[in-house]
Amino acid sequence: MQLRGAALDLLGRREHSRRELASKLSVKFNLPVDAPAIQAALDQLAADGYQSDERFAEVFVRSRRARGYGPVFIEQELRRRGIASELIQLAVDRGDDSWTALAGDLKRKKFGLGSVTAMSEKAKVVRFLRYRGFLQPQVDIALRQ
Repeated sequence: MQLRGAALDLLGRREHSRRELASKLSVKFNLPVDAPAIQAALDQLAADGYQSDERFAEVFVRSRRARGYGPVFIEQELRRRGIASELIQLAVDRGDDSWTALAGDLKRKKFGLGSVTAMSEKAKVVRFLRYRGFLQPQVDIALRQ
């Protein structure tokens, strides 16, 4: 019962993936991550609708996107948090045109309006957008805008 209460307390603050919750509970209660008690508590929370990796992925993508991160960066973060590949593909949707628009907005915000002509400036823009997790086609379109 203490596990469930601690997990609900964590979930009351923000969404967590199953792996994150298991890790935090294992530290708090000095149990292995794969302890049956922890897994049973997490199974019950998922069955009751309190914890959902799908909901976590949606909230996480929305949050990181608002901070200006691209699909590759977000996918890597979700993998690190234990989200399944199928859920990542559904939540991120690399083909969405809004990623290209976001890359263009970031380029304009950081480097100003107008096209970048000098090779050194282009390299800076490309490095910045690639570091932020945008795909090369999205970077190319942002450069042309």
